Amino acid sequence: MPAHDLRSSTRRGPAAPRDRALDLLRAAALVRVVVWHATGAAVVTLVAAMPVMFFVSGSLFAASAARRGSASVVWSRLRRLGPPLWLFAAAAWTAMAVGAWASGTTLDITHVWSWIVPIGDPAGSAWEAGWLATPLWYLRTLLWILLLAPLLARLVSVAPLASAVAASGALVALEWVQRASSWRPPLAPRLPLQVGG
Repeated sequence: MPAHDLRSSTRRGPAAPRDRALDLLRAAALVRVVVWHATGAAVVTLVAAMPVMFFVSGSLFAASAARRGSASVVWSRLRRLGPPLWLFAAAAWTAMAVGAWASGTTLDITHVWSWIVPIGDPAGSAWEAGWLATPLWYLRTLLWILLLAPLLARLVSVAPLASAVAASGALVALEWVQRASSWRPPLAPRLPLQVGG
C-alpha cells in the first residue's frame, strides 16, 4: 500500500463541532476556581465550580462513549489518571518517609492503598499534616465519577428529568450536610464540602 494511502486510511474523520455552551460553563468554572484560590472572595462561591466541572466532564464522557463505547473510554481515562498519580505518590511517600524519620513521627504504611487507588481521601503522615494529601480529593472524586459514569449515563438516557432532579437534590443535600450537620462520611469526611462547593 503506498504511503499516502496508508496516511489517509489512518486519518480520523471530521472533528465534531464544539459545544459552545459547554465551553462557556467550563470557562466560568475555571475562572471561579482561579479567583477563589487567588483571592478567597466569598462572592465567587455563588458559582458552584465543582458541580459545573463534573457536569462538563460527564457531557464529554457521554460524547466519547457514544463514539467508542463506555468501557473503552473508562479504561482510556484510567490509564491517563493512574501514572501521574502514582508518580506523585512515589515522590510524596519518599518525602513523608524522610520527614517522618527526621522528625521522629510515624508513617502508617496502611494508608498507601489510598494513594494507589484513591477510592477514599488519601492520608499522609503526621509530619506532612495534610499538605501533600489534601489536594488529591479531586482525583478521588474524579475516579468515583469515572467508575460510575457508564451507570449515570444510562440513567440519564432512560430518565433525563428524574436524573437531573435527583442530582440537584443530592447537591442541595450535600450543601445542607456541610453547613447544618456534623455528620461526615467516614471514608471521605470532606466530601460534602468538596462536591457541594
